[in-house]
Amino acid sequence: MASAIGFAELGHTIIGFDIMPERVADLQRGITPYREAGVEETLAKHLKTGRMRFTANQQEAVRGAQLVSSASERRRSMTDRAI
Repeated sequence: MASAIGFAELGHTIIGFDIMPERVADLQRGITPYREAGVEETLAKHLKTGRMRFTANQQEAVRGAQLVSSASERRRSMTDRAI
């Protein structure tokens, strides 16, 4: 999310993709599971301007893209360490 917001801050249009329609709906409303400083405010700004949006349709997400970046959640162990 931080990279996507960074690219939006630089003036790029971002289309985020997730396989979970519930998460897409939340992100479209500006609700994010990420707790980094400034993420919610900056996300809200770019949703309002149309610079960022989210979809659960993979084809829609990449259609016409000049760059595609992929990220996934890191699994965590019982001690909350990334594995």
